[in-house]
Amino acid sequence: MKRFIIFLLAAIPLFSRAQTPNDSVGREVKLPEVTVKVKPIEQNGDTIKYNVLSFKDKEDHYLEDVLKKLPGIEVGENGTISYKGNSINHFNIEGQDLLGNRYNQATRNLPVDAVAQVQIMENDQPIRALKNRIPSERATLNIKLKREYKLKPFGEAQVGIGFSDNTLWDNHITLINIAKKNQTLITVKMNNTGDNISENTLDHIDVANLDNYIPLPNNIITTSSATYLPIQLKRYLRNKSYSMGINHLHRIGRYGNFRTNLIYYGTSDLLADSTSSLYGGSPTLSLNESNRRNSHEHTFVPQFRYELNAPKVYLVDDLSASLSYTNNINHLNSNENLLQEHVARHTSYAQNKLQMTLNAGKLAYTINSSTRYLRRSELMGVEDSASTYNSRERLILQQLFTRNSLFTTLPLLGNNIELKYGMEYKVDRLKAGSSDFKQTHYFLNKVGVDYAIRYHKGFVAFDFPLNVFSSSISWSETNKSDTKIYISPSIHWKHDLSPFWRLKILGSLDDDLDNSIMYSDSILTNYRTWVNPSERFGWKHLSSLLFSVNYANFITMFTWNLTASASWRKTDHHNQYSYEERYTVITPIWADTHSHMLLVQTSVDKTFTHIGFSAKGTVNYTRNILPVAQNNVQQTVKSNILSPSMKLRWNKLTWLQLSNEATFNLSWQDYYQNHARHPLRSWFDEFNLYLYPLRKISVSAGCEYSSIETKKGKYNRNAFVDARITYTPTKRLELGAILSNAFNRRQYIEASYTGLNYQYYSVPLRGREFLFCVKFNL
Repeated sequence: MKRFIIFLLAAIPLFSRAQTPNDSVGREVKLPEVTVKVKPIEQNGDTIKYNVLSFKDKEDHYLEDVLKKLPGIEVGENGTISYKGNSINHFNIEGQDLLGNRYNQATRNLPVDAVAQVQIMENDQPIRALKNRIPSERATLNIKLKREYKLKPFGEAQVGIGFSDNTLWDNHITLINIAKKNQTLITVKMNNTGDNISENTLDHIDVANLDNYIPLPNNIITTSSATYLPIQLKRYLRNKSYSMGINHLHRIGRYGNFRTNLIYYGTSDLLADSTSSLYGGSPTLSLNESNRRNSHEHTFVPQFRYELNAPKVYLVDDLSASLSYTNNINHLNSNENLLQEHVARHTSYAQNKLQMTLNAGKLAYTINSSTRYLRRSELMGVEDSASTYNSRERLILQQLFTRNSLFTTLPLLGNNIELKYGMEYKVDRLKAGSSDFKQTHYFLNKVGVDYAIRYHKGFVAFDFPLNVFSSSISWSETNKSDTKIYISPSIHWKHDLSPFWRLKILGSLDDDLDNSIMYSDSILTNYRTWVNPSERFGWKHLSSLLFSVNYANFITMFTWNLTASASWRKTDHHNQYSYEERYTVITPIWADTHSHMLLVQTSVDKTFTHIGFSAKGTVNYTRNILPVAQNNVQQTVKSNILSPSMKLRWNKLTWLQLSNEATFNLSWQDYYQNHARHPLRSWFDEFNLYLYPLRKISVSAGCEYSSIETKKGKYNRNAFVDARITYTPTKRLELGAILSNAFNRRQYIEASYTGLNYQYYSVPLRGREFLFCVKFNL
């Protein structure tokens, strides 16, 4: 987003109390008027302080609105916060980690009027027991509230009602209490306006602590789901969604705290699309599908966490669970066959994460332990008017996963060396239909040495783990057990070229396990797709290199980033796709396969404070080289995507503000036999205008324009116009009226090439809508 500055000029009359020998009461003496100029950004060592009032505009309501404007800070589409290209370590409010990785609850609900500063602690090692032992290049973000918002609870409540094809509603309430010993944040949201509130409680992946991250297994049975488009979800999602987060943190002593987080999300969605697919090969297949899917989902996640972060001892125990239920009914037409596909899924798990570090003077010891038990049942039933696809599939998965590590840090030649041992164990038990449970498991041991050489302007870290992998597949006739020994070295160099320039280079070699669920018999994963079994674990060898250079000058309000990464992957198998008239069959083929990827991204961000103008330009280029095998054809597909974008913002006048964001996409594939080498182009532009004709009235209008090439020389164009008027009679009350999709656009069309395939799809849109809102500041 654009970065722009408003300097705050405050005229502060100062008074002094003075007495004379003859006075029994004081009298006021007025001192000369003083003008205080607040700097937009202050730096104290490794701490960057953004004064929010210098960046806030009248249209900014929540913390995320301002975060997107701060130099050096990036906010992703899903709310992920990064600083200088790296995701943040922690998101704190007044120095306390209330929300963990579910910080969207704060960024998208905390009123920005309550925030005084956003602080960035660069190169922050959040574990006190590891300070000056293990270097960190990640930053911690801390929110400082205004004094009056730390004295009592605050928040807001909104009630919205409107009309379109049916009655609309959009309601939410936020309650916040930030005190010295206790912090509480409660958010409740509900709407049927297409707004995706599942991200309100999204759990972002902590890439700085992947040892404690256990990914959920992929669903085996998949739905013939409607397509998600690059336009806003509210344009086409017909929903009834509910989200709730209850978060409380209680400080225990100087260094400890106990945290409770209760999360609920539920939704009932209606999605529809029409898709025409041409699957290449010999022979080719044309498949025309129309989907109308009703989806219901409910998820409840309780989490309890104790933390002690003292200089000598670091202890965290995190206990959580999840109960989830989804039910999908899809009415579809597949090449003139009318079907009903019903998929139901129940998932539950319990997990515990323990981390402990002991600082014993010259030595430090750390233990990490993560364990999870998961159970998932999946059911699919297909009813076909012509009895072509009638089927029923029921699967039950039980999974136990544990990852444990122990390492010690000790001094060596003026630096620190880490000696590590890690153990990972996973067992899967899968039951299909009325058959018995079939079991697979593996056991991975790691022994490694990590040595970091620190110097004045950076560090170089070397990691040399030795891995011993053993596995067992109880039902396999040819590969019941296997053992593999390999190393996965890496190097990480970070160097500060100057106070403004920073360089980073990473390189690694690794062997990685394909963690897909294995099954002994062919399984029907949707109404027309059969997956044949694999009788052994698959592996991929990955070589990667990353180069990054960053320039940040907060005095001139200019930042520049360049990141380039390349990866070379060799896998011991690939999938053969056979697209047939009735079914699609996926079969693993055991042969070495090579693929490559190149990603280059550069961005520049400049704010001109004296004219109230900011600009940010970004260019992304991705190249993938990937072998494809389908319908008796094997082909290496070389695909390219070039995507430049520009964001502009102007706010010089107090009564008028303008912004524009434009993105151009060009995708193409290198020439190969029997394939038309034709690029596809698309253009997206979003323009926003904000007017403040009177002190208590604001008017905004926005236009989203898209032009998408579906075939050579044929474009589908859409324009969405929205408007809003707000009246604020008092500081506590706000009245608003919203018009969405003023031109009443009803259809969106897009096309794409993927491998040997071409897909053309259209999606019905929500029509013109009106919504009236009343918001109370509590």
